[in-house]
Amino acid sequence: DGNDGDYVVTYVSPKIDATFKLVYQGIGGDDEKPKVNIRLTRNGVAFGDVVTVNGEYEYIFKGIDKTDEKEKPYKYGIEVVGEVTGYDATILADGNTIILTKKIEKGKILPYAGPKTNILFGIVLVVIIGYAVKVFSNQRRINNIKKIKGIKR
Repeated sequence: DGNDGDYVVTYVSPKIDATFKLVYQGIGGDDEKPKVNIRLTRNGVAFGDVVTVNGEYEYIFKGIDKTDEKEKPYKYGIEVVGEVTGYDATILADGNTIILTKKIEKGKILPYAGPKTNILFGIVLVVIIGYAVKVFSNQRRINNIKKIKGIKR
C-alpha cells in the first residue's frame, strides 16, 4: 500500500447540536414576527454561514464540532447580522438567547389605556356624594328642630 506501516492519526471531534432561542417582545397576536439574520460564534469569533430565521422561536445548528483538536470544548454563541427592521436586538449574557424588542415609532400615538375617563367619573361621583351628605345633614337638622317642643312654625 506504499506507506510502510506508518499510520496517520487524525482527531475527529464529536458532533453536537446547539439550540438558540429567540424571544419577541412588544408584538401583538396579529403582528408578523421579523426576519432575523443570525450567525453562530465559536469562542467569540463569527463561525459559519449567515442563517435567516423567519419568526421561529428557536434555531438549531446541527452537527457542529464539540471540541478542538486538543479536546478542549468550544464555546458557542449567536450574533445578529445586520439590522432587524423595527426591532432592537439584545443577546443575553449566556449567548444563547436573542431578545427582539419592537421599537415604538416616533410620532405614533398609542391609545390611552389609563384612568383618564375614570377620573372625570370619580370627580362627578364625589361631588354628588358630597351634595347628598350636605342635604342629608340639613334634613337631619330640620327634623331635630321639629322634635323640640314648644317651637311653632
